[in-house]
Amino acid sequence: MDTDRNTARLALATASAVVAADLAYVAFAAWGQPFGSLNDVLNAASAVLAGWLAWSLRGRAGRVAAALALVGAAVAVVGSALVLSGATGWFRAAFVSAVGLGLLGPAVVATSRSLGAAGAMSRRLTRIGVVAGLVMTMGLLAAVPAAIGFDDPATAPAWAWLPYAGWVGAFLLYPVWAAGLGIGRSRPAVSGSGTSTIG
Repeated sequence: MDTDRNTARLALATASAVVAADLAYVAFAAWGQPFGSLNDVLNAASAVLAGWLAWSLRGRAGRVAAALALVGAAVAVVGSALVLSGATGWFRAAFVSAVGLGLLGPAVVATSRSLGAAGAMSRRLTRIGVVAGLVMTMGLLAAVPAAIGFDDPATAPAWAWLPYAGWVGAFLLYPVWAAGLGIGRSRPAVSGSGTSTIG
């Protein structure tokens, strides 16, 4: 149960960090800096927490998917660092971060399917997790425009925007899944079964 509680706290912290990043982005769109930089910092923090959460659930996700998530977290941090340092513009940096988030996707899918198959996660939350992870994985497509070096949204071809779909999974669906995971794992186990259904 202690492990479950620790994982629950981590899942809730991850969800909170992502929501905070979302709010910082909205504030940036409305008022500009310093909220843009705050969003970049929170994006990096969210990725680190998501990678940590995936690794803590490696028994469900599998070691390969969990290891990919750790790599993804590091790549996403690099993306934030690129724009914060001014090494690239936000456009190319976002491609790099999208690749990192894409590497986190398989762990979300695998964890959701494993918990769902074991009856430890509701069907609804399982579906949210699977969809979130699959959409996040689309971010891997961003490796192409990142490698080409697109850094001007005004001149980039239309197809270069497709990988941004991965952000929808990461910053809209993933926090819902992580919050549900955290709330579910913080509940006491059902007597006699040793498990409780999440979500």
